[in-house]
Amino acid sequence: MEAKIIDPADIWLAKRARKELGDLSSIKRSMSNERIGQIQSLAVVSTPDKPKPYKLLAGGRRFKSLLDVGITEVLVRVYPEDTDGETQKAIELIENMARQDLEWHERCALTAEIHALQTELNKDWSQAQTAKHLGMSTATISRDLEMSKSLEVVPELKDCKTQKDALGLQEKLIEQQLKNQLLEMLNAEDSEVDVVDPRTFYLVGDSLKLIKDVPDSSIDFIDLDPDYGVDIDIMDRKDRSTVTEEFNRRSYREHKDDYVEMMTALLPECLRVLKPTGWMIVWHSMSATGAVTMRILCSHYPKLITQIVPGMWLKNNISRNFNADTTLGKKWEPFFYSRKEKGVLIKRGRPNVFVADIPTDRIHPTEKPKTLMKDILETFCLPGAKVLVPFAGSGNTLLAAHELMMEPLGFDLS
Repeated sequence: MEAKIIDPADIWLAKRARKELGDLSSIKRSMSNERIGQIQSLAVVSTPDKPKPYKLLAGGRRFKSLLDVGITEVLVRVYPEDTDGETQKAIELIENMARQDLEWHERCALTAEIHALQTELNKDWSQAQTAKHLGMSTATISRDLEMSKSLEVVPELKDCKTQKDALGLQEKLIEQQLKNQLLEMLNAEDSEVDVVDPRTFYLVGDSLKLIKDVPDSSIDFIDLDPDYGVDIDIMDRKDRSTVTEEFNRRSYREHKDDYVEMMTALLPECLRVLKPTGWMIVWHSMSATGAVTMRILCSHYPKLITQIVPGMWLKNNISRNFNADTTLGKKWEPFFYSRKEKGVLIKRGRPNVFVADIPTDRIHPTEKPKTLMKDILETFCLPGAKVLVPFAGSGNTLLAAHELMMEPLGFDLS
């Protein structure tokens, strides 16, 4: 075996075990870098009786990258022409089995060392220059450098299987640290925790009037769950088989005008009391009221930014279906979620589906379970947050907020 520099155009390909070459972009960037170029040689066997004098044995991905980049000189290890077929296959197999990439945390540490060395030589050296130097994107370099710093503070991150897993764990640790700090602050303010009577944060009266007493920019989260076409008198009848038929006949026409008038009057007040970092959710039906609700919410853009794709309550148990012969059981209920300009999710990247059972002993026809509301509140709020519920109903959102050490305030007519 000897080492040579040859023209890659003199190499030919036979049938190979590796069919998928995968993403070659990082190899091509490295090959294109004048300071780095080709690092590893290719393995070829001499074939003087063929149209091209060399057959590729190992290094298919590097070979393809060299051709694509346009490199005309390549370093190879040349095996003699009498190398038997089994040995040729063994070379291909061993080359692929023996090669092992750096662990993700090892790559981050090495990237940080290279960047530090270059910065010592040139004080004006930037991350963009390190990226160009290594043939990588600036975003990758920035992410690796930040993770290298995190590994110094939290060495346990290297136990994560991938860098993505480590980023997820890092966010959870930061979130927990913030929660602990807030809890310490709350406990320091009042070391003797009094038992709070829930009636002190549940006010009976008209929401449109009571909300006017709430100070500007004082609320972190609003849970808006208006009666969107639900007639309590019909729901309370003993003969409930006519409920769906009655709703279908009226098509919510009796409720639409009142609903639009109420929401149009209430939303500006909600915007007034909501902090610049605040969030609001609005429960709605999938009937016409859903479209009406979205139209009203979007009319307040850009002061209020609403996601078109709603959040979902997925119900483990199906609610009672009063017209099972013609309608399917309902397993989910949607809510729009909106934020002020500086709103940021506490549980970043959380899916939009929240799973919880329907309460078996509910006291309100549209009652949401406390476990559901806890999950939602923890997605948008930290302990100490001020939570407003203009249509408090059963009070479960208020109780959930109280148990999470938040400050609830709710209104309802009765």
